Amino acid sequence: MTWKCLMNLSVQLFFDFTGFDRPYREELLSKMESDGNKIVKEVIFGPGGKKYRFCKHMAKHRVPGLPDRFMKKGKHIILIRNPLDILSEFDEVAPPSFKELGFADLVTIYSELSELGKDPIIVDEADLQQDPEAILRSLCEDLGIPFQATMLRWEAGPKTFDGVWAQWGYAYESAHKSTGFPPAREYPAPFPFSLYELLEQNLPFYKILRCHVRKTSSLLKTPFPEPDLPVPANKNLLAWVGDEIVTRNDAKVSVFDSIVQGGDGVWEGLRVYNGKIFKLEEHLDRLFDSAKALAFINVPTREEVEGNNANAADAIMLDKDGYVSETNATNIFLVKKGRVLTPHADYCLPGITRATVMDLVVREKFILEERRISLSEFHTADEVWTTGTMGELSPVVKIDGRLVGDGKVGPVTRRLQQAYKNLTEESGVPIPTYKSIN
Repeated sequence: MTWKCLMNLSVQLFFDFTGFDRPYREELLSKMESDGNKIVKEVIFGPGGKKYRFCKHMAKHRVPGLPDRFMKKGKHIILIRNPLDILSEFDEVAPPSFKELGFADLVTIYSELSELGKDPIIVDEADLQQDPEAILRSLCEDLGIPFQATMLRWEAGPKTFDGVWAQWGYAYESAHKSTGFPPAREYPAPFPFSLYELLEQNLPFYKILRCHVRKTSSLLKTPFPEPDLPVPANKNLLAWVGDEIVTRNDAKVSVFDSIVQGGDGVWEGLRVYNGKIFKLEEHLDRLFDSAKALAFINVPTREEVEGNNANAADAIMLDKDGYVSETNATNIFLVKKGRVLTPHADYCLPGITRATVMDLVVREKFILEERRISLSEFHTADEVWTTGTMGELSPVVKIDGRLVGDGKVGPVTRRLQQAYKNLTEESGVPIPTYKSIN
């Protein structure tokens, strides 16, 4: 069974139960059965000599009180179309409305089928236009139907099975002229901005369904690989964007945001240990100082600031004189003959974790030197690590293809990692609503 957003479980039921008017209402009701249960029993599940039976329904025409087996039997397919395209070409026979487009009904149908363990196949018209053969081959495989090339072509003109509504438009005029799937538009049709509010109402429902479209064609898949997640559990997470909590896929900023338009922005990464935010005040101090330096207004209050991130690989950066300054995302340290060295902060971000580790170096009775350091010194170091909020003390075992020391995490690094861990356990600003998840 195919469900659409804009035919019918029986189009005639729509007029009888909903009261929506059409020019062909009376003719339709006089010629076709309008008893829903009778249609399900005698038409949809009635006797017949064919191996397959195709039923096309409009989600908006669905009526209550139909037998349960209507949803439980057969295989269901949901055909969707971007409301931006629908509204750009809406037929004048029916005025556009939220109910008329039927996206909310489609989401309801999808949810009911999923609860029954009969997850429907979802096909987007745009994908079908882009690669009809791949989509149809995939559908045939799912339905156990042999694919035939004749599915891609047909004869032009009206069909004997057209309903009485065909003479009133509803895209039948262009359908009767077609002999195959039309190619996708090179440019989108002009959008009637009087329908902008209706577009905003329907887009969220379309996106819910679009998320479940099966990527069958190579043309439909993103050309970019999925990013690696150091922590697999972060695939499903919640993010605070603006003034609301959203899922990972919806964690986005507007193209009109200053960070996109002008490339200016400030950020901080915060780390939580056992329900406490480590070095919160220091991070917030730096955040607000940076915002002030860029003359930002409408900056959130300290109480409103939260964040999360993930660590990534670094590249060593040099200052204007050719000395090491930092990495592209972190500060850097080396150990040589028991002495701990790190570059001056003249050409690097004065990191909060950097300052914390420098304090720990002194506390652990190591000699600390802050000076200019050449790249060759890092190549010949006994140990190297980077520091950052997300990575804490991250050991570096290879630089430019050269092993650092013996290529293993060194004793000074391990000792400072433990000291840092101890510090995070005993300090931080408690989160009132934090609950440990085991």
